[in-house]
Amino acid sequence: TACDACPAGTYTAVKGSTACALCAAGGYCEEVGADSAAVFDPCPAGTWSDVVGLNSSRGCHACAEGKYLPTTGATSADQCLACPLGTASAAPGTSACPSCTPGTYQPSEGATACETCPVASYCPMAGLSAPTPCPGGTWSDATGLYSADQCIPVVAGEYASIGSQFPETCPASGFTCPGAANDHVNQVPGSKPIAIESGHSTTTTNTTTTTT
Repeated sequence: TACDACPAGTYTAVKGSTACALCAAGGYCEEVGADSAAVFDPCPAGTWSDVVGLNSSRGCHACAEGKYLPTTGATSADQCLACPLGTASAAPGTSACPSCTPGTYQPSEGATACETCPVASYCPMAGLSAPTPCPGGTWSDATGLYSADQCIPVVAGEYASIGSQFPETCPASGFTCPGAANDHVNQVPGSKPIAIESGHSTTTTNTTTTTT
């Protein structure tokens, strides 16, 4: 009687075996008539399988969006990891989550998309989890900035504290606002009004004395 070849998904490493062994979970065996467990191929990074005797890579399940798996041969969806802060992935079955590009950020784990840097701030590098506010003396009502140079310096008659969406008008009296370029008083030029020191005046009175 002829021996039957072990079907894909199984193998036998012992001559005279009466049964084929199932390939382990976390991968698959595509070869028919395999005589060694060495034919086992692990599920690729970004995928997993808890099924024994799998005969094709099509049976490996992709990790969900917002997750990644850097290793091969995973046997459970629990091994899929949430995308770290500063990254996001809308694609299932990824081995790594792409970093958010300059001008965007992501403050949460497991995200499927990066967030646009909000007004009054900028995001200068890839992989940020928080935006940086526009410096004092500058402002911006635009989104998606990637450099502090894109924040607008205040001009004469204005000032702006850190993270300002719009400049403030200088108080009508008692203060001066020379603009960021000409402010040599504040540690952060243009960040706040400069108080005008009160002047001191002296009055001289001439007195005439009459002697009798």
